[in-house]
This record gives sequence, C-alpha cells and structure tokens, in this order.
Amino acid sequence: MACTYYSDDDYLRMARAEREQLTRMLCEVCTRLDAEALAAIPELPEWWRKHQEDDRRRAEHERAAVESEAQHKATKRAALAKLTHAERRALGIRDE
Repeated sequence: MACTYYSDDDYLRMARAEREQLTRMLCEVCTRLDAEALAAIPELPEWWRKHQEDDRRRAEHERAAVESEAQHKATKRAALAKLTHAERRALGIRDE
C-alpha cells in the first residue's frame, strides 16, 4: 500500500480550498433563501450579513486597485509624452 505524506502547508492549502468551496456553496444557498428561512438556523443571518459586508469591502478594494492602476498608467503616459526622442533614448525607453 502506498503511503502519502502531506506537509502542514499541504493540509492548510487543502483546508483553505475546501473552506472556499463551502463558502461559495453557502453563499449561493443564502442568496436563494428568504429572511424567514435564513433565521431557521440561528448563526446563519449573522454569517450572511458579515459575508455580504466582506464581499462589499472586497469589491470596493478591487475597484480601488483598478482605478489606482488606471491612474498610474495615465500618469506614466503623461510623463513619457513630455520626453523628447533623445531623452527617451537616453533613458533606454523604446518609442511605442
């Protein structure tokens, strides 16, 4: 019989993947339930409220990151546009 060795990192990775899968499934179930059905399990309404808040914060963070990246690219484009061909070459920047 073959033995399998899992490191602590392997167990953590597997547990994290399982937690994420269960969270996705529970989120889908809660999305389809009404308030009365949610209240049937005492811990569920609080979990659902916290999960929705976490999702809102995550979406806000992702949106801010996209906006920040867009602003960074615009600033870089504006700065590069001010350089002459000779300055760009001296800095090792290819003309696009």
